[in-house]
Amino acid sequence: MFAKAGVQADISGWTQTGVEVIFECKVNTAETSRPGGLADTDNVKKAIADAFLIGTFGEAPPYVILTNRIPTKGRAAVMVRNALDTVWTDAFNVDDEDDVRRLKELAAYRASS
Repeated sequence: MFAKAGVQADISGWTQTGVEVIFECKVNTAETSRPGGLADTDNVKKAIADAFLIGTFGEAPPYVILTNRIPTKGRAAVMVRNALDTVWTDAFNVDDEDDVRRLKELAAYRASS
């Protein structure tokens, strides 16, 4: 599916029930002049495009974003909200304790399903 869509998944895994889950990693790992993570509109656009393209080849698997920046205002924030309403399943800030707890709960729920 990925090759047909021209997309490369950062992480592809399966739940214990056999459901494939795609993880896109958008993190800022170095000090640069760009905002990084999902605060960078280029990163948001690429993740939206990848999720959309994967979905064009049948039922789209859950598409989860792992990042260290989720914007709360500006154009990137609007794009993120729209993506969460359409092509992304969820987004987690790996530097936020509540998001990490939520991600662990999701993993535990999927494992027990």
